[in-house]
Amino acid sequence: MFTPPPEPPMWAWLLFGAVDFAIRIVALGVVPKRRRASTSTAWLLLIFLWPLLGVPLYIIFGSWWAMGRRLDRDPEASALVNTILAGSATPEPTAHDAPGVDDDAAALMRLTGSLTGFPASSGRVVALHNDTTETYRQMAASIDRATHHVNALYFQTSWDEYTAPFYEALERAKARGVTVRLLVDHHGLRTIPGHKAFRRRLDDMGILWHKMLPFAPLRGHIRRPDLRNHRKILVVDGREAYIGSHNLVAPDYDTPSFQKAGITYDDTSVSLTGSIVTQIEAVFALDWYYASREVLTPADLTPPTTREKDTREKEAADEAPASSMQIIPSGPAFRDEPNLRAFVHMVSSARSHVSIASPYFIPDEALIAALTNAALSGVEVELFLSEQFDQFLVGHAQRSYYGMLLAAGVRIHLYRKPTMLHSKYVVVDGSLCAIGSSNMDVRSFGLNYEITLVADDARLVELLHGNDERNRARSRELTYEEWRDQPWHVHYVDNVCRLWSSLL
Repeated sequence: MFTPPPEPPMWAWLLFGAVDFAIRIVALGVVPKRRRASTSTAWLLLIFLWPLLGVPLYIIFGSWWAMGRRLDRDPEASALVNTILAGSATPEPTAHDAPGVDDDAAALMRLTGSLTGFPASSGRVVALHNDTTETYRQMAASIDRATHHVNALYFQTSWDEYTAPFYEALERAKARGVTVRLLVDHHGLRTIPGHKAFRRRLDDMGILWHKMLPFAPLRGHIRRPDLRNHRKILVVDGREAYIGSHNLVAPDYDTPSFQKAGITYDDTSVSLTGSIVTQIEAVFALDWYYASREVLTPADLTPPTTREKDTREKEAADEAPASSMQIIPSGPAFRDEPNLRAFVHMVSSARSHVSIASPYFIPDEALIAALTNAALSGVEVELFLSEQFDQFLVGHAQRSYYGMLLAAGVRIHLYRKPTMLHSKYVVVDGSLCAIGSSNMDVRSFGLNYEITLVADDARLVELLHGNDERNRARSRELTYEEWRDQPWHVHYVDNVCRLWSSLL
């Protein structure tokens, strides 16, 4: 006959209750530190409901202990960035405080400069890139002109029929003595099928490459496992650079489930020349330092001055004057979420029109307030978002914000299935814009390492307006009535996902 275990003594129950109570009291004071209210609420709810699950998850994913050092508190890394920026060529005449530069643009660049240490610079737009195949071909053509170095950093990458021209160009560059460096995010690399064979191909090429933010405790790589380097950067000879939303992978991400569902990604990137390229090099050098501990000097990033300037740079200089530009690096190494502050400032400064393209839209309270305030004050606010979701929680959380935005007069264009809009940019009025790797979500604001270009450039704005027209033609506009008439259970799921989305 089975004998039930003895009841725990009273002291054990009292001890358990005291520990449980202490955990809750401590959590109330610890969790909200350096964290927005919505995120704090989600973590506290998890800890209060399921403390045995919530506490370990908070220590691993929610705490700041393994976020890494901030740039302004890391003398060696800070000196590296400052040396590269100081060793760059003299900036071209256009600067954020030059005559004719918009006051809002100047204020924006002063704000982000104080947060990141990256000053206003100048540059020229070579081209805006959408088509994936053609984008990689253009990148390959730029690499084929390299004489000194090629630096590339991407969140996700593979060697497939689309990216083959890119990697074949890297092979040719390596063969003629060009230094080739490649950084790939540890998590992003593993999400693409065939990543083991891809790593072997990189080793066989003989290029210099490293994984960013690896989580491998047995090898001494201990950090929050949810950190991502989400940047997309290509720099050739320190003279031409590409940034934007393109990863180095096929539009269907070489993923069988995406191929079966017909899901492809639509991206937008920009190529640049001028002094702004040095800022992009500085971001790469910082990540290279953290991945390899190698300090890249200005000599490592600058071709001999006797060599002719790149033809693309000359052509761009003939076509358009330099405009005021600035790079905004963001992530745990940079204080106070500079990308979010930049987006809020841009929207708040709008006088007539704002358009935003983002595949993931989970804003914080400040951005929501800026968007609704702009719409209610008569500014035309347009959001280009995806109808197709590749993540259940993110997709439903995103939809929970539609009601308040539509009610305020914000226009929401849903990029039609099965293609997913993956572009990431902001356009304000007639000259100010931003484009890069940052999504409009809490992960990109606080956890991901991102790179964003802000520019007071009428030509780039015109190109992005053209992109808006292209996206508008491929989208359908969501109305408040359509959103409101969704079944009750759909709204319920959306709201539940919104609550937990702050933990992403």
